[in-house]
Amino acid sequence: MYRLAGLTTMIVLLALAVPFFTGCGDSGTQPQYRPPTDGNNTIVNINSAAQLNEIRNNLSGRYRLTANITLPSSDWSPIGSSPYASFKGEFDGRGYTINGLTVGSARFEKFAGLFGYVNGGVIKNLNLEYDYIHGEYAGAIVGYMYGGIISNSIASSYIGFIDGDIAGGIAGGVERSTITDSGSVGVVYGYTTGGGIAGDVLGSKIEKCSSDVDVYMDPYMADAMAGGIAGYVESSLITYCYNRGYIDGDIAGGIAGYAEDSTIEICDNDGDVYAESDAGGIAGYAILSVIDDCYNFGDVSAYIYDAGGISGYTENALITNCYNEGYIYGYTAGGIAGELYYNSDVENCENAGDVYAVSNAGGIAGYIEDGLIADCYNDGYIDGYNAGGIAGFLYFSDVAYCENAGNVYAVNDAGGIAGSRYYPSTITGCYNTGYIYSSTGRYGHSEGWLYY
Repeated sequence: MYRLAGLTTMIVLLALAVPFFTGCGDSGTQPQYRPPTDGNNTIVNINSAAQLNEIRNNLSGRYRLTANITLPSSDWSPIGSSPYASFKGEFDGRGYTINGLTVGSARFEKFAGLFGYVNGGVIKNLNLEYDYIHGEYAGAIVGYMYGGIISNSIASSYIGFIDGDIAGGIAGGVERSTITDSGSVGVVYGYTTGGGIAGDVLGSKIEKCSSDVDVYMDPYMADAMAGGIAGYVESSLITYCYNRGYIDGDIAGGIAGYAEDSTIEICDNDGDVYAESDAGGIAGYAILSVIDDCYNFGDVSAYIYDAGGISGYTENALITNCYNEGYIYGYTAGGIAGELYYNSDVENCENAGDVYAVSNAGGIAGYIEDGLIADCYNDGYIDGYNAGGIAGFLYFSDVAYCENAGNVYAVNDAGGIAGSRYYPSTITGCYNTGYIYSSTGRYGHSEGWLYY
């Protein structure tokens, strides 16, 4: 069920400490290129800040770096300033580094980054080191990208940060685009959405990316969404991604803050997650989505509402083949999901983390309504007002073929499988070996109390 060997391999492949490019931009033999002779397709060599600046005069051209470039300390004007003057060409960094990027320190930029707005363009093989980036859509490499591709690129900063309404370590927002084989290091401050790779991800794919970015949202902004990979995800796919940054927002997730009509698969989070409202090791809030084959090792805390090792709040969603080892705390908390609603299922999942809740606490889910938990296992310690080895409170839901080996303590109802069960919820083929205790004396190996 669990791919421990695969996890180790994935982290090694995605770890940001490993440089993506080792042949170009350093010593060694350079590959030989033969640019096309046609004037409209000729590849233009870029080896200085002045030549880089000239790209804005032909936004559909093909360009390649032939040297490392240090930008001047003054504000950089992003290449492609708007949807009507967007970059549509190809930029190949060939492993060279552009450093010293500063955008938006002296004037406001709607689309802030090395590139402002990219429409159908391709950016690849680039190492970018930035100092400060500020704008409405703010990202190190691109502010906003529509129908474009970013691949094999790194954006990093050890002295500065990215600050924007919609902010990401690589891109502020992406729509119908792909970011692949890329990574980011630094700090992102967002107001609406913030992510280690991108703030907003719409109809797009992020694959084989890693983030070591700490993401912070405005503490006074309700529903501000923070994610280790992306803050807001809609109709998109996130696959083979890894986060180890700290994530903090009103809604926060180790991979995605908010996911709707999306799939998150084969992803791992090693960063701690904190949210005012909903927090999850993978997704803070998941609706109409699938989370499959994901691991969380970070601690997850929600101050007001739901905390889950995989998803904080889950609605009309499926969680399968997932594993949590992090400590979970929330008003309602579960080792896999804080709350499950409306045809949400959790199948073939395992929790090894301790779970604490003010209200309902469960080894798999704190509270489940109109849903199913099947073939799951808990080995973590569970503590709450109502607490169960699998579910804290069952309401018109079913638990089937699950096992609990963790100790359970509750102030009110404590059960080896469910703390409280509301009829006609069912428990079928389940097994408990954990120690069960309740301060009120309402406890049992199956459920603490059955309500009619």
